[in-house]
Amino acid sequence: MPGGPIYGVPDIPSPLLSEILAPTVASCCAEDSLQSYASSESVGTVLTCSASSRIQANELRNRAVNLAQQLHLRAALPLLKAAVALAPASAKWYSDLGVTWMRLEEWPQAWAMFKRALILDPSDGIALRNREEFIGFAHRYPGARAAEKADLLDPPQRVPRRQEHRVMPLARHSSAPYGSWWNQAFVLEKNLSYFKSATEAVSVSEVLLGNFSTARADYYPGGLLHANVKPIVLPFSDAWCQLNAPEGVVAQAYLQLSLPHARWLTFLKAIGFRPPRFVSASGANAPSALPGGECVASLTEAGMRDEFELVARWHMIDVAGAAGAGMFLHADTLGTSSWHTQVRGRKRWHLCPGTKKPYHTNAEHLKNPQTQSYCGAAGIDTFDPDYRACPSFREANCFETILHPGETLYFPSNWWHQTVALDAGTVSVSGTLVTQGNGEIVANEIQDDCNGANRVIPAASTRLCAALRPCIQHWRRLEKPMTQQRGRRKSSVQNTTQTSLH
Repeated sequence: MPGGPIYGVPDIPSPLLSEILAPTVASCCAEDSLQSYASSESVGTVLTCSASSRIQANELRNRAVNLAQQLHLRAALPLLKAAVALAPASAKWYSDLGVTWMRLEEWPQAWAMFKRALILDPSDGIALRNREEFIGFAHRYPGARAAEKADLLDPPQRVPRRQEHRVMPLARHSSAPYGSWWNQAFVLEKNLSYFKSATEAVSVSEVLLGNFSTARADYYPGGLLHANVKPIVLPFSDAWCQLNAPEGVVAQAYLQLSLPHARWLTFLKAIGFRPPRFVSASGANAPSALPGGECVASLTEAGMRDEFELVARWHMIDVAGAAGAGMFLHADTLGTSSWHTQVRGRKRWHLCPGTKKPYHTNAEHLKNPQTQSYCGAAGIDTFDPDYRACPSFREANCFETILHPGETLYFPSNWWHQTVALDAGTVSVSGTLVTQGNGEIVANEIQDDCNGANRVIPAASTRLCAALRPCIQHWRRLEKPMTQQRGRRKSSVQNTTQTSLH
């Protein structure tokens, strides 16, 4: 990878990496600014926010440079684009964007950024030096030489790399499949009965801004392109405002909202959504959110249910402001299964089942086959795969699907997944499941956390861990020998009793 070009000196002291990668708590939007966007139906609409609601360009740029210096170059790009959108007259930030493109060996984009920087300020020393470095690389890299010769200010958009690993369409059903459905990934096709009729429906934006404007949301100003990108914690109305500001649209920003259990149910009721039957039916051995009356009672009596569901992100609302926003390739930490229902817009999914085959380069991941990592979280972009970084991924067997409004995706424990929004203003809701196929896995993961792993459950959460003991015991009893599943003529969804949390 080229190493000669340099980033400019920040206008303000650059925070330590530990500070950059830690969540930032902020509050910004004035109450009177809410009306300027509360009535907007489209999440993707560019809106005007109050000045106090905007993350400063310097902060975005400093976050980007810190990520780039740690070689998380793809994650740095959208933050630099957002900084340029906020300060389009800054030559040094165009130069920083060029450096990042250059380190990625995306030569036409890099040359164009250096050219723009020098149009703004022909005497900018750093931009001049970086352009000279580029010319030096042009003698060794044919792509750089071609970009210099073309001398384009607006190069054509790069075509994504071809997928060379096996990609199959994901199974689609009108109802949950028969047999051990919890071990399969599938899409439940659109079922309008999940939602209110069109005449009764209210916009998701009205529901969220009208009922949850002060709820704490995780805002990712440059999207979720790497595991080391941490959110800025904002009131939901502020995060919504920034998501739809010009810099949020350019940077393909992303936000996530987790709600306490009662407020989650309020949200579902307000948008007229009923989760699929395999999620919401009742009984003692349910593949539902927190199966088992003893588990729910223990958490509730200890006053720990909301804390657990929030720290474990048991329910989630995801909002992508612009097409192209999405989330990096990863597997869920606790080994749970997940369901995701698309509320607005379309989302493309790439899913790879968990496997013991080492599709990774980091030997540390070999120690635990359950966390098989496909070159590590965000180690490869499955929609634009660079097999040079992960050659063995060519052998992976994966699935793809496009989720449309009203459709629900389910996938089992330890499935790796990556998403990208195909439309502006996509909204989806998701939930976590413990099933007969992963009860032991989830129980062990949570026990490990309580024993000190602290990946999800904070350290010193002794009350929470005590309250979770009945859950762990119940989840370990969920798994049954597969021989008990043979010979069933009816769907296990109909025969399996489930626990309702409603």
